[in-house]
Amino acid sequence: MTDDIQHGYFGYLYFRVFKIYDEKSPLSYVNVCTLMHETRFDDSLPNDDNRARDGIQLRDEFISTLKSIVVEDYTELQSLGQCSIFEMLIALAYRADYLVENGIEWWFREFIDNLDLAKYNDRDYVPRSGIRINRILNNFNNRRYSRNGKGGIFPLQRAKKDQRTLELWYQMHAYMTERQMY
Repeated sequence: MTDDIQHGYFGYLYFRVFKIYDEKSPLSYVNVCTLMHETRFDDSLPNDDNRARDGIQLRDEFISTLKSIVVEDYTELQSLGQCSIFEMLIALAYRADYLVENGIEWWFREFIDNLDLAKYNDRDYVPRSGIRINRILNNFNNRRYSRNGKGGIFPLQRAKKDQRTLELWYQMHAYMTERQMY
């Protein structure tokens, strides 16, 4: 795949959820998003494959925005393989916003706040940050967070069920219900 199509796709994803792309800004999260995009989403829990398919669908949406495409680039983009955490979270932000209209950017920010990634903005990013971010992403991906979802994207105050065993769709609904967002 050409670097242009890779960078174009990443930029397309990034600007869905952030408006500032500047390594000196506390409002820029290029490093965090790059690491999320390099980490494949584990959809091994039943029905989380739906979240992965939603993320992969973003590739088609990106292709549809291009004025012209090279067939090889299209094929390469479609064959990237498993959905990344970045793609999945963006697609999930769209789904969440359909249910509770706070904006895609708001939902995505809520996810990174809940994952405790918001402190890793580009201005404050240091090389050791990557190690910590990868640990957080791996814990999320492998559901090594608390029973109530703390450490994941949908922490609850009073979880009725172990959030680690529930698909993300049900976690999201419990999160919205507990916060009386409906």
